[in-house]
Amino acid sequence: MSGTMLDQELLHLKTAFSAGLTLNFLSDHKFWLIVGVLSVPHWLYAYLWLRPEDIKAALGGGKSHPVYKFAYIAWVIKIIQLTSLAIWYMAVGVPSVSTFGYVQLAVGFALFAFGQFLNMSMVKAIGVKGVYYGTRLGLNIPWCTDFPFNVFDHPQYIGSVLSYWGMFLMPMTATHAQQGLVALFAVPPLFYSISGYIESQP
Repeated sequence: MSGTMLDQELLHLKTAFSAGLTLNFLSDHKFWLIVGVLSVPHWLYAYLWLRPEDIKAALGGGKSHPVYKFAYIAWVIKIIQLTSLAIWYMAVGVPSVSTFGYVQLAVGFALFAFGQFLNMSMVKAIGVKGVYYGTRLGLNIPWCTDFPFNVFDHPQYIGSVLSYWGMFLMPMTATHAQQGLVALFAVPPLFYSISGYIESQP
C-alpha cells in the first residue's frame, strides 16, 4: 500500500470518527434503543449473580441442567442483539463496499478475530458450564489458571469488547458515525465494567 493511499484511508477514518463527535444522535430514540438492547444480557447476568436461586428455580426441571438453559437464553439474546444492530445499520444507510478502506477492514477484522479467539479459548478452558455461571447455579467448576486466565483477569469480557469494536469499525462510515456508531464503541466496555464490578461482589 502506497503512502498516499494509506494517508487517504487514515483521513477517511478520521473524518468518520470526527462525524461521531457532533452528538446529534443523542436525541435519536433509535440510538438509545440499540444501547438498551446491548444492555439486556448484563441485566440478566447481574440478576443471576445476585439472585442465583431465582434463576435455578425458574430454569429447574426437565433433563437439562439450568446452566444449559441459561446458555441457550444468552445465545438467543446475542442473536437479537446482532439482528438489531444490523437492522439499525441498514436503516441508517447501505454504503457501497468501496466505501471501506483496507486499513479499516484489516484493523476491524483483527480486533474481531482476536476477541473471538479469547472467547473460544475461555470456552475451551472452562467449558460452557464455566462460562455461563455454573458455579452460581450449583455446579463445582474447578478454578482455572491456564490460558487465557493466566494473561487476562476477564478474558471473556475483553474478548467480547474487542469483538464489538471490530464489528463497529469494519462497516464504519461518516454517516453511521454521525448517527451514533462511534459512541457505541464506549457502550460494551461500560457494560462489561459494570458486570465485572457486580461479579467481584461475594
